[in-house]
Amino acid sequence: MDKNFKLTIITVCRNEPNIERTCKSIVSQTWQDFEWIVVDGASTDGTLEILEKYKDRIDIFVSEPDTGIYNAMNKGIRLSHGEFLNFMNGGDEFFDNNVLKKVFKEDISYAKDDVLYGNSIYIYPNGTIQLAAFPEHIDIDYCFGFRWGVRWCLSHQSSFIRSSIFGQKGYDESLKLASDYKGWIYWLKEKRKFRFLNTVCSKFYMNGAGVQNPTRTMTEVQAAIESVFTQKELKKIYARQRTKRRWTILNGIEVFRESINAERSMRKFFLFGIPVFSSFQKKEFQKTNFPSNNALGGLIQKLKDAQNHLWRGVSERIEYTRSVALPASSLHREVFSKYRNLHAGEEIVIVGAGPTLDGYTPIPNAIHIGVNKTFLCEKLKLDYLFIQDRFEDIQDAADEYRLGECKKFYGYHPHPLVRSVPAASEKQAHAERYFVEDLPANDPSPFPFPPDISRAPLGTFSSVIFPALQFALWTHPKRIYLVGCDCSSLGHCSGITSKTSAGTKFPLATERLLYGWQKMKDFVEKFYPDVEIVSVNPVGLKGMFIDMEQKSGRLRLFGMEGA
Repeated sequence: MDKNFKLTIITVCRNEPNIERTCKSIVSQTWQDFEWIVVDGASTDGTLEILEKYKDRIDIFVSEPDTGIYNAMNKGIRLSHGEFLNFMNGGDEFFDNNVLKKVFKEDISYAKDDVLYGNSIYIYPNGTIQLAAFPEHIDIDYCFGFRWGVRWCLSHQSSFIRSSIFGQKGYDESLKLASDYKGWIYWLKEKRKFRFLNTVCSKFYMNGAGVQNPTRTMTEVQAAIESVFTQKELKKIYARQRTKRRWTILNGIEVFRESINAERSMRKFFLFGIPVFSSFQKKEFQKTNFPSNNALGGLIQKLKDAQNHLWRGVSERIEYTRSVALPASSLHREVFSKYRNLHAGEEIVIVGAGPTLDGYTPIPNAIHIGVNKTFLCEKLKLDYLFIQDRFEDIQDAADEYRLGECKKFYGYHPHPLVRSVPAASEKQAHAERYFVEDLPANDPSPFPFPPDISRAPLGTFSSVIFPALQFALWTHPKRIYLVGCDCSSLGHCSGITSKTSAGTKFPLATERLLYGWQKMKDFVEKFYPDVEIVSVNPVGLKGMFIDMEQKSGRLRLFGMEGA
């Protein structure tokens, strides 16, 4: 084909029940000077029969097996002849018949633009309709907005991308759900020109693979970020401040400036360049000040305060459900279901990093579950390893530890200040992700830990011991030994301090930990009354569970030998 098109529309599909909706939307456009490529993944339902009806309008048609949506999209990219590409995939449609006519009017030139993007309509399976209104200016901070609960990815169906910026490789096919996100942030890093189209361009139906697999999508987004930016660049992105408002007078002398940091929480105010005030942003209803002697005004103010408090609580639970609870319920079914009652009748040792670990002799035939840096203790052969913090110095060693023999679980929380283990380490270690919920020290619920870890995040009072113990209980052993779980500020065992930069002292919120342990004790008595919990050489936990001392490898209970 030697014709040069302004636009190529690429439709990717496989066994798509709503493919005709997409076809009708494309052929009904009042502006038809475009190339249409359909890449079908060897459909086995009636998709091919429907596409056959539009063969006279389809310029290039391919139907063969593929390795994923981005593999199919790359096929379309390689076959395209258009200056710009639009991906109108199976099931989605243009907003109306005049979209392309509005975008590619003859009096508009896009010679200096690389990405044209408009707004979109999101349609959910329950019939809910949402307008995805994108800002006029797109930058790196906006695309990182998924960490702040803000829309972070442009709509493929409402975007027109210059074909030349894809290069020879196209989309990264190692990512199955977030390769387009990697494209957006890479092009922004490369200073590509984005141009906003102030119009609604498409209807996107929220039933695709990425929507149905939020946890995997989130993991791939993290992997995409780490592949595009170096750690040094990421540090600058999260630390920098962006000016929101600036007032100047003659010769550009700054009088007033309000700025918001990259995490969108702290507001700072400057007068003649001098910081004069700072505060945390909170979305709440506007408060009205009433005179102190106005009884009605005071009552109204109390009602408003109560309303604000209620709203904050509701919004926080909505955000928690969106970012943690729902992804956890999806991911944990796949991760933890297979371990239910796996170690029934066996003995498990939970290994913490406290100093009493130095005097521990491994209990024979017991299953050992370690946390964080306990894998460094040479006398241990861990069967499971739980890690929730990224290690700057020994992460590679953790990933390689007993590879294929020790099953690793890496914790994750979407908050930007949580130092989660990178996705690359997860892949290298053949580890599985799990979600954590950091519980407050004054949590009022009687049982804050989930009885079914395959459907909820694992609770933690700032200690990875709690998720490891919840997992151990889930496998339903007859006895669990707590070793090195000192619950004190005495430091790490010598096997760790001699191999890492960890100091001999480290701050622990022991009051919070003890509160969590009391909650754990109540939880075990309620849901696992047949599982025996034994503290070996206890320090902070003395008197909470069954206390035993171990000397010369032998366990003793109150002067009697224990099994």
